[in-house]
Amino acid sequence: MKSIAVFEINSVDQEHAKVNCGYVRLLSKMDYQVTLVSTLDHANEIKNLDPELKFEHIDLSKLQSPYLSHSRQIKALGKVFVYYTFKKRFNKLIFLTVTPLSIIIIKLLGFILAKKLYVVLHSELDKLEKNVGYITILRALLFPSISRVQYIVNHNHIYKKIKNEHIRKKIKVVNLPYMFSDNQNDLVTEKKFCSFGLYSDDKNSFLICELAKKVFLKNEDIKIGHVGKVKNPEVYKECRYLDPKPKMDMISNEAFQKELLTSKAILMFPDEKFQYFALSGIILDAINFKTPIISLKSQVLSELSVEYPGLIFCFETISEMVDAVLKFDVSISNIYLENYRTDWEMKSWSDLKQLFG
Repeated sequence: MKSIAVFEINSVDQEHAKVNCGYVRLLSKMDYQVTLVSTLDHANEIKNLDPELKFEHIDLSKLQSPYLSHSRQIKALGKVFVYYTFKKRFNKLIFLTVTPLSIIIIKLLGFILAKKLYVVLHSELDKLEKNVGYITILRALLFPSISRVQYIVNHNHIYKKIKNEHIRKKIKVVNLPYMFSDNQNDLVTEKKFCSFGLYSDDKNSFLICELAKKVFLKNEDIKIGHVGKVKNPEVYKECRYLDPKPKMDMISNEAFQKELLTSKAILMFPDEKFQYFALSGIILDAINFKTPIISLKSQVLSELSVEYPGLIFCFETISEMVDAVLKFDVSISNIYLENYRTDWEMKSWSDLKQLFG
């Protein structure tokens, strides 16, 4: 049987768990013996999502460096090199999240091991496109004419935005794998609209307070809330109209799903920079639970709203979003959302099969 090592050296606990579970599950279906290299808590989250999924595990939990620190990445990749060299030789190696530093080390590993490596790129592309600081120098290291590293982006809309032709030639598109569940909110009875994920200023999360207040003044029966963690709860403690309110700690996957299943729609407040070179996991959650998105307009979401009618509804202002919440009819979306999950899974399987089959 072919073997593949799947590396998650950045994310811990449930971060990116549904996407990473999607990768492991699809690779297993291709008859690969999968070895996941991650912290133990992250491996457990993946196992909880799919208890029947079988994979070996290399534990990075003992690398006691702070989350996303340079020393943690160097130790993790050093452990990968030792394991590969002296214990088990994998047919293929894929890295699901990276940083500019770890890409350089991975690049060197590719030459040392004489093995083609696969690297999934996310927001790093933004720096490469803009020649930000030392990234200008790194571009030559990351994308030389002869390379043992194959770069991957997780949606075609990301690939289309890469203006640099040299970079485009080094990249393949794999539709973002995702661990879909059987739960779907076909019978939402509660009048509740929520935003999800990390509650922070860089996502314009504070705008939900404005929306919640305006909705409350027009219809007190409609709940507007946030499901997820807040960076600084002091900033939002005066937002008394939110229900549920953001938490100090990361919520469990079960609690997250319960709130999604009982929400009529997901609220988003992106700016124009939002997920320009990445694909937000909440969009996959929306497809999974057949829960539409009501959002401020951004280039990325506007493009996706055309590609997936009935999934995303974009508006220019908070006042327009308020009107949409007050009048929203989820049955309009259900007409479209029924087939998106199957289409998405088939595209992910086809792309990954073409690359790894």
